[in-house]
Amino acid sequence: MKRLIFIGRHIVPAAQLLFENDDRYTPQQYAKWPELEVTVHEDGRYAVWVNLIDDAELLRDTRRDTTHVVERLAPYVDEIIED
Repeated sequence: MKRLIFIGRHIVPAAQLLFENDDRYTPQQYAKWPELEVTVHEDGRYAVWVNLIDDAELLRDTRRDTTHVVERLAPYVDEIIED
């Protein structure tokens, strides 16, 4: 599994790609997140988390990447952790 980490100015553009058709989250919310994480499974499925200071919150449960959003996130990735 890979963990794609987004920090600072990269959070908003990454979140916009991830949630472009989801009205549960707004750019005002994205801007407050300290760290965004996308976990990518070996079979291509992914999940989205916001990493808070003492906790993490699941924003999008694991799903197939039918729109190739993980590829489009590449310019905004600050760190990749291989687990």
